[in-house]
Amino acid sequence: MPGDNDSNGDGETTLRKMLASLDVQRKSMELEADAIFSELTTPPSEGVQPMGLDTPLVDHEGYPRGDIDVYRAKAQRNRFRVLKTDHKEIQDKLEGLLKEVPRLKVSGETRCTKGMVGWSKMNGILFCT
Repeated sequence: MPGDNDSNGDGETTLRKMLASLDVQRKSMELEADAIFSELTTPPSEGVQPMGLDTPLVDHEGYPRGDIDVYRAKAQRNRFRVLKTDHKEIQDKLEGLLKEVPRLKVSGETRCTKGMVGWSKMNGILFCT
């Protein structure tokens, strides 16, 4: 884990940078997944069934639906599933790294190092930015 052989300040800085980077990735994935979900669940026009996450892409006779872009639906469904898997992995990494913060945090005082300007808060923890 970060900071095992570093001094407390360097390990904490590295850990916080990793947490911030993972948080940015997580938020980006969430935005993309929300956009895909919205596209898949919004009807293309009134009276037309949306593409959906698991609705059939063929009509009752077994032909591809003519009211949607079947290729786009398949691609978006696949991307949505990939994002869900990747998001879970990022969440697990974040959880593991957040457990390291108290171990590295010896003093009650948080100091910003040179080049860090302000503060941001993630999951109730203050970070130098």
